[in-house]
Amino acid sequence: MVNLIKTGIKGFDGLLGGGFPEGSCILVSGEPGTLKTIFSMEFIYKGAKEFGEPGVYVTLQQSVESLLEQASMFGWDFSNLNVKFIYEGRDKTDIDVFKDIKNAVDEIGAKRVVVDSITQVINNVMLATARGKVGYEIVEVLEKMLPVPVSADVVVRNIVIDLVYRIKKLGCTTILISEEGLGSQIASYIADGVINLELQKGIGKRFVHVKKMRCVNHGLLPAQIIAKEDGLEVTIM
Repeated sequence: MVNLIKTGIKGFDGLLGGGFPEGSCILVSGEPGTLKTIFSMEFIYKGAKEFGEPGVYVTLQQSVESLLEQASMFGWDFSNLNVKFIYEGRDKTDIDVFKDIKNAVDEIGAKRVVVDSITQVINNVMLATARGKVGYEIVEVLEKMLPVPVSADVVVRNIVIDLVYRIKKLGCTTILISEEGLGSQIASYIADGVINLELQKGIGKRFVHVKKMRCVNHGLLPAQIIAKEDGLEVTIM
């Protein structure tokens, strides 16, 4: 019997059939403006506030101050919760990011993790490699094995596969945020779940679509997702 972890997002756990499988790795993807960050922050906030599950939120783009300001708009106060926010600068590679995640998880006994975003992790590694810094150890191995230069696609593929594998070994229920692109496509195959957040500009509405969730009998159709005063609400149409 799979133990399901409630997200705490109103209406969403019903769409999932109860919640995320405990210890699963979930890809949340979508274009800018589709509530990916808010969705993931509420997962961490409700986990700590309502279910007593410590959380780690890793941000590689926005500052922690900016995230907390967004959270305050929904009345989410993280100050007395067992949640650790980590800002990773653009000089941090995937190996650096994972080490910081593991240290934080061990420090507070985290049960939930968010990485925002794997897209930026990939960008950091590619930038580090372009600058001649040892950004990703598999690049060196592949270059020694292959007679031709390693392509960007090969590097991205190995970054994503290795990072997901390492994070899953931590045993936390994890959300990996990603923008649409190669990294998202690769992660969708190896993640336990895939959630796509969509903005239909023509009608001015946002939708959440659970495309994949292992061990869960989930709904297959998109559902509307709305940002309200106290958080998100999912309505099954």
